[in-house]
Amino acid sequence: MAHLHLTSTARRELAEVNHLMGAHVARALHTLTEGELDALGSALGALESLNGNLHRPAR
Repeated sequence: MAHLHLTSTARRELAEVNHLMGAHVARALHTLTEGELDALGSALGALESLNGNLHRPAR
C-alpha cells in the first residue's frame, strides 16, 4: 500500500481547478430552462436512488 500526499502547490492548483469547474457548471446551469432544470432534478433523484441501491449489502 502506498500513501500519496499532495504538495501545497498541488493543493492550490486542485482548488483552482475545482473553482473553475464549479463556475463553468454554474454558467451552464443558468442557460437551462425551468423545464430542463426540473428534468435534471428528477434525474438526480433517480441517480441518487440507484446509487443507494448499488451500495446496499447483497442479501
